[in-house]
Amino acid sequence: MREVKIETIRSIDRAIDILQAFTIEKPFLSLDEIAKITKIPRSTAYRILYTLETRKLVQIDKLSMKYKIGLRMFEFSTMLSFAIPGTVIGVSYILAFNFPPIELTGTSIILVIVFVFRNMPVGVRGGIAAMSQLDKSLDEASITLGANSFTTARRVIAPLLGPAILAALTYSFVRAITSVSAVIFLVSAKHNMATSFIVGRVENGEFGIAIAYSAVLIVTMITAIMLLQLLIGRRKLRASDRVET
Repeated sequence: MREVKIETIRSIDRAIDILQAFTIEKPFLSLDEIAKITKIPRSTAYRILYTLETRKLVQIDKLSMKYKIGLRMFEFSTMLSFAIPGTVIGVSYILAFNFPPIELTGTSIILVIVFVFRNMPVGVRGGIAAMSQLDKSLDEASITLGANSFTTARRVIAPLLGPAILAALTYSFVRAITSVSAVIFLVSAKHNMATSFIVGRVENGEFGIAIAYSAVLIVTMITAIMLLQLLIGRRKLRASDRVET
């Protein structure tokens, strides 16, 4: 049977080449630099960059006229941890941190790193959603009244982002203490997790100990959620609940 040769789409290839031109060493690139690195004509590179900019895959600094990776690419990279199975992530961390100079396998630090990056998309999405609801006039009014950037962030922005941040913390805490797949290969005799310990007791037929630890885990989760709920409080939206001026 004759094989059919399938050619790639040239415009998509060039767009991917442009995105791959941004590196840790060179996070900001001008149009001429991008055209030189990717060997794409300057006019073609400009049209592709304009398309990527409208899709928020790249951003341009109006002062230096240099491009950088956009917000959508950052969101996409953070969401990858949700698409990858937990067992694959656990094995990947073992392969990445099992050799000097960064040898973290068998320590508590690698467990913390896994939970941070595993649950980071929730915090990122929650922060983006909360920030998108804030009006630019709030921080502008604060700066106009004489407050500096730190005071504006502490007295204006932070209280409005508090519910989203604490909601992300609640979700991350519950996911962390009930996670099994991501840590099943990372726990050790010295640094063990309650979930993996419960699974081990069930495998050994010690159901009483497993049930006791499960009950303690449930009580711990409920207590933490209630404390965070009290810390968040409730939003006062009705006119009778607002502070009268």
